[in-house]
Amino acid sequence: MQAARIELLQHMPVFGGIRADVLQFLLGLCPIVSVPANEFFFRENDQADSMFVLEAGIAAVLKSWGGREYLLRTLKEGDCFGEMAIMDLFPRSASVRAVEDCTAIRLSAANLSPGLRP
Repeated sequence: MQAARIELLQHMPVFGGIRADVLQFLLGLCPIVSVPANEFFFRENDQADSMFVLEAGIAAVLKSWGGREYLLRTLKEGDCFGEMAIMDLFPRSASVRAVEDCTAIRLSAANLSPGLRP
């Protein structure tokens, strides 16, 4: 399973140039989260400190505007989301809800920058 996760990350531009042994170390620090269908990975305006790489399932990126919710994008295996949290630590600008049961790798700012660990 770990080899499949490393391969998944290596197909992404942000992780593609990183050696497998470094990714294996990083994955050892990162939890795998399961989100059931219709539940949220996070909601718009939540505090943010992590990004996700969707390992299985389908999720929807939703934005509230004018009292309505709009679908911005549908995510599938291999897509990453929430990555701005790693860079700016601002609240979430959109919500991500599982359309079907999902698993994802959760990468936090603390995993990527040891100086941010408590």
